[in-house]
Amino acid sequence: RLRPAAFFGQAVVSVQGYISSCGVPSSNMFSSLRNIRGRVFSVVENVRVCPNFSTETVVNKELHPYKLFKLNKGPLTAVSCSRSEALSYYETMQLVRRMETTISNLYKEKKIRGFCHLYSGQEAVAVGIEAALIPGDSIITAYRCHGFLITRGETPSGVMA
Repeated sequence: RLRPAAFFGQAVVSVQGYISSCGVPSSNMFSSLRNIRGRVFSVVENVRVCPNFSTETVVNKELHPYKLFKLNKGPLTAVSCSRSEALSYYETMQLVRRMETTISNLYKEKKIRGFCHLYSGQEAVAVGIEAALIPGDSIITAYRCHGFLITRGETPSGVMA
C-alpha cells in the first residue's frame, strides 16, 4: 500500500505526462505543475503522528435506542470497532483531508478551472457511511464526492485527473 505522499507524487507525474503528451505549450498555466510535487510532499511529510494512546484491541459501545415510527424493530444499538479498523478509518480521513487541501491550493492558484466543491471537514461522513455499507451497496452523490471516491477505492491521482 502506498503512502499518501506517494499517491500525490504519482498524481503530479501522471498529470505532467498527460499534459506533455497533449502538446500543451510550456508557457501554459499548467507549466508550474512541476513545482506542485515538492509542495505536496512538504505538506504530507510534515504531518506528525500522535503516539498510540489506547491499548484496547476492540472497543464495544452501546448506543441509545432509536425512536421508531411504524417499525417493529430498529437497527442494532451494540457497535464495536477493532483497533485496525479505527486506524484504517483515521488514515482514510487523513488522506482525504490532505488531498482536499492540495486541491484547494491548486484551485486558489487558478490551476484548476471551473467549480471546485471541496470535501474538507466532511471526511468522517464518507468514511462512516462506507463502514456501514455492505458489499454491493451503491452511493449517489451530487457534488462534494471526493471523499466517497477515495473510500470506494479510487486513488487521489484518479480523483484529481
